[in-house]
Amino acid sequence: MPLTLNDNQLWARIKKVEGQEFALIQTRQPYKVVNVANKGVTTENVQAGKTCRLSREDVTLIYERVKKCGKWTGDDHRKARMKWMRLAQIMALLALAVPEEIAPFTQAQGQRLFGKSHRGIRDVGYPAPPPTPG
Repeated sequence: MPLTLNDNQLWARIKKVEGQEFALIQTRQPYKVVNVANKGVTTENVQAGKTCRLSREDVTLIYERVKKCGKWTGDDHRKARMKWMRLAQIMALLALAVPEEIAPFTQAQGQRLFGKSHRGIRDVGYPAPPPTPG
């Protein structure tokens, strides 16, 4: 199932999760969607009380990459212009906002390719790579 939302549709879905909590994919650290504005999302680390701003451009960039390639993993963060923690928050936010299109995954769920650990989000219709034997 290919991803189908355009930028405005994606942002409308993200606005719907304002006030909800989500957990990072790997660490399960809890965050809350505090505010969704036209230019970005403000999240709060529930345990530490620190807030973070995620730009709409970065959220859209990751969604579009998943739309094109079927996944976004931690290895992709080197190509992005954002800090790792923001990337982890965006991946978890997208999994919350559009769960029928994308799903979170971790290495424990068979995401090991060429000796590298992968965790991130993928198109629900995009097949997971086979687990490495051993």
